Amino acid sequence: MQPLTAAQSALLTGGRLEVSAGCEVLNLALAVTADISNDLVGGSVTWNGDAKIHRACQLTMSTELAWGNVLVRPYMTVSDGVTSARFNCGVFSLTTPERPLGESPVTFSAQGMDRIYLLDREIGATYTVTAGTTYRAALVAVFAAAGLSGYLIDGEAADFTVPTTRTWSLVGSSTDPDQTSSPVTYLRVTNDLLSAVNFRAVWADESGVFRCQRYLPPSVRAPEHTFDADDLSTSIVGESRVSTADIWKQPTRWVFRWTNRPGGMADVEGDGKYTYTLPDADPMSAANRGLVWTTVVDYEAASQAVLTSLGDRRVANDRRVAQVFKVTTGPWPVAGHWDMYTYTDAAAGGTFKVQATDFEFDLLGGDASWSWEVVS
Repeated sequence: MQPLTAAQSALLTGGRLEVSAGCEVLNLALAVTADISNDLVGGSVTWNGDAKIHRACQLTMSTELAWGNVLVRPYMTVSDGVTSARFNCGVFSLTTPERPLGESPVTFSAQGMDRIYLLDREIGATYTVTAGTTYRAALVAVFAAAGLSGYLIDGEAADFTVPTTRTWSLVGSSTDPDQTSSPVTYLRVTNDLLSAVNFRAVWADESGVFRCQRYLPPSVRAPEHTFDADDLSTSIVGESRVSTADIWKQPTRWVFRWTNRPGGMADVEGDGKYTYTLPDADPMSAANRGLVWTTVVDYEAASQAVLTSLGDRRVANDRRVAQVFKVTTGPWPVAGHWDMYTYTDAAAGGTFKVQATDFEFDLLGGDASWSWEVVS
């Protein structure tokens, strides 16, 4: 979530709002080249945390752009007549413009994807990162090779070095149904490097900046805002609210192997392998279910310790029994990447710590739609 001042938080939860939308045209370096707010008719923004390209938009405008060669940054301005604030809503490459024929005045409807789309391009050559390179230096080199700037990389990426030389071979597209490899993209290399140090996959923030951040379990992350459906003075939670529970099939035993271990792979616990087995007291353990369910996962990792942290992350994800709330709220243009919230709703049974897994909001101020997953 974008950082909020106390005044901005009060503005968004304070009742009557005047909402207007604007849009800027940017170049690849994220510099503004034009403001086309007067040509923006309307639009929406969606985000899905599990998607390869997380944020997308649908914009309607009365001007034709150099489709595919420029970026746009829609924004929302919110006011209560006294206080106003502007919120950027992402930077997008508009990839699928439509023009209704016979319409006057002419409008264009265009779909767009955030700047991760620009990383998802084939490299077109074998790509190598040499052993001993810091992961930060390797990430900077990938962005440079992709011809893209505007990134923030957590400092911890410099604390790890690539343990063995890593090569992504040149692979071409094929119609062969037996082909198991696919052409390598800058996005694939970036995310492989990030995974090896237990970082999140790269994402683009509301201003279009690439973000490379260490993964933190939702259980240890602090909520960024409270949505209280019961407080009529500040609640912007809509009447449409649904609770569902998803039961995930899960293993009882996980085996994780370190594929880029110096000296080669080794089937040795604590030196090339990490095994996690549910304790007998766990309701989903083999002792209670009568069967052992094993899954084997291979990881590239900067070290054995990172392999263990990646394994613990996978175990926690596989063991989720998720309660999900599908809710609507008033305008919330500060929605971001895997936001954490506190949700209070007597009808749902109390107060919950939740993580947003997807959202959609209207640029002209319509309600936002959310999926919030309960974090235990």
